[in-house]
Amino acid sequence: MGHSAELCSKSILHECNKKKPITEAEKQEKVQRQLLILSTELSQARDENKRTHKDIIHSENMRQGQDKYKCQI
Repeated sequence: MGHSAELCSKSILHECNKKKPITEAEKQEKVQRQLLILSTELSQARDENKRTHKDIIHSENMRQGQDKYKCQI
């Protein structure tokens, strides 16, 4: 009877070792997909009637490819 528990433990360990480890690149891809989904959901939930003047300016700057990290020379 003691052998059956030992065999189960070995088979569980063997199954765990079969799992493919996730690389950092795979983790980053998964996070990027999740962020894209969340961004899409947020953009659909946005109330356009509540946009401020700064929201409009920001949207226009982003449309032109400008953000706070890019300088205009």
